[in-house]
Amino acid sequence: MESNTMPEPRALPGDLLGRPAAETARILAWFHLGNARAARRRLGSPEDSEALHDFRVALRRLRSVLQDWRRSTSDTIPGRYLRHLRRLARATGPSRDLEVRLGLCDRFSGELPTDTQPGLSWLRSHLEGLRHSADQRSATAVAEGMPDLEGDLAARLERYRVELDLAAYRPQPGTAMVLATLVEEAMTRVERRLALVHGVEDEQPAHRARIAVKRLRYLLEPFRRELPGARELVATLVTLQDLLGDHRDAAGLATEIENLLASRPVTDPRQVQGHVEADERAGLAALAGRLRAQAAAEFARVRADWLGDQGAPVLAEAGQLVRRLRAMADPLEIERKYLLRGLPERARDTVPFEVEQGYLPGALLRERLRRTRHAGEVTCWRSIKAGRGVTRIEVEEEIAAELFDQLWPLTEGSRVVKRRYRIPEGGLVWEIDEFLERDLVLAEVELEAEDAEVVLPGWIRDQVVREVTGEAEFLNATLAR
Repeated sequence: MESNTMPEPRALPGDLLGRPAAETARILAWFHLGNARAARRRLGSPEDSEALHDFRVALRRLRSVLQDWRRSTSDTIPGRYLRHLRRLARATGPSRDLEVRLGLCDRFSGELPTDTQPGLSWLRSHLEGLRHSADQRSATAVAEGMPDLEGDLAARLERYRVELDLAAYRPQPGTAMVLATLVEEAMTRVERRLALVHGVEDEQPAHRARIAVKRLRYLLEPFRRELPGARELVATLVTLQDLLGDHRDAAGLATEIENLLASRPVTDPRQVQGHVEADERAGLAALAGRLRAQAAAEFARVRADWLGDQGAPVLAEAGQLVRRLRAMADPLEIERKYLLRGLPERARDTVPFEVEQGYLPGALLRERLRRTRHAGEVTCWRSIKAGRGVTRIEVEEEIAAELFDQLWPLTEGSRVVKRRYRIPEGGLVWEIDEFLERDLVLAEVELEAEDAEVVLPGWIRDQVVREVTGEAEFLNATLAR
C-alpha cells in the first residue's frame, strides 16, 4: 500500500554531523525516499523528460545510504530492502541507457556529413524501438514494486533501537566519527579501482572506478555546508565522474554500433531485427568512429588529471576531511593496541603517512605536537590525551605550520618518528605504526564501544605477538626520546 504520510522532500538539516549516526542515516534515507516518490509520480507524464532520470538518481542515492550506512540502520532495515531497490534500479536502467544513447546520436548528427544521415536515422529508429519496450518494462516494475516499498520503508525509517546500560552509559556512535570511517573506506575503494584503469580500452574498470567516485561523492554531499573543504572536493569528484561517464557512454554506443555492423546480412532484412542496409552502414561507421574519438579524448583527460600520481592531491584532500571529522568527533578515544613481529605485507600496498611527533614539557598534562606528510600534503596538529587503557580522552585541533615551527623546538628530547599505514577493514580502520628509530611495529584500532569485539584480520593475525593496550612502555609518550 502506498504511504500517504510521507512528507514531500525538503532541505536536509545543516547540523547532521552533531547527531547520532543512526539518526543521520535515517534522515538521509528519508530525504531520498521522498525524492524518489515525487519523481515516481511524474513518470506517467510524456512531457516530463527528466522524470526517469530524477527517479533513478533518488533511487541510487537511497541505495547508497542504506549500503554505506548499513551498520547504523540494519537494526530496523534488513538487507531485503536493499535487494529490492537494486532490482528496481536494474529494471529502470535500460530505459535510461537508451535515452543517453539517443542523446549522443543527436549530439553528433550535426558533425557528420550529409551522406551519413540515413544511417543515423536508422539508428535512432532502432534505439527508439528498444526504448519503447524498455520504458514499458520500467513502468511495470516501478508500479508493481515501489508503492508498497515506500510505505514499508518509510515506517521503518521513523524508528531505531537504542540499548542503554545505565550502569556504564556510553553515547551512541556519532555521525562525524562514523562518516570519517566511511569516507576513508570510500577513498581506498577509489584509489584501488583507478589503479586498474590503464588504457582507453579498460571500459569495465573505468566504469567500476566511476561508481566508486560516485559513492564517495554521495557520502560527502549532504555535509557540504558544515564540513570545511567538502564542497570543493565534491565539485572535483563531479568532474571526474562526468569524464568517466562520458567515456563509458561514448565507448558503449560505439561498441553497440560495431556489433550491428558485424551482423551477417540475410536475403530479407526484415527477418532479422537490427539488420543494416548497405546505404546505412556508412553513417553508422562514421558515427562509431566519432564516438571512439570522443571516448579517447575523455580518457586522455582522465589520464592527465587523475591516473597514477596525478590523483594524489585529491586523495590528500579527502584524507584531510577524514582528519577534520575525527577531530570533530567525541573526544573519548576507544582503541586497542597490539605488538607486531614486523610490518604486514598488506601495509606495503598503501601510501604511508610520515609522522613527526613531539611532546611539550608538562607535569600533569603533556601536550602533543604532530606533523604528517601524505601524498604531498603537510598537516600540523596539537592535542592532549588523558587516561590510560582502552578508553582515553583526546582533544585535537589542526594548527598553522608557523605555530608548529615555533613550538617544535620545545619538544627536543621527547620525539617519535614513524610511518603510519591506515588500512580500512570490516568497518574499522587499522593503523600500523612502523617506528624509524627503533625496531618496533605497533597496530592500533579505534572502536565504537569499549566492549566491542575485535576480530583480527587474516593479513595481521600471524604478525601479532600480543595485545599491549594500556601498557605504559608502549605509549608514544614513553617511547619518545
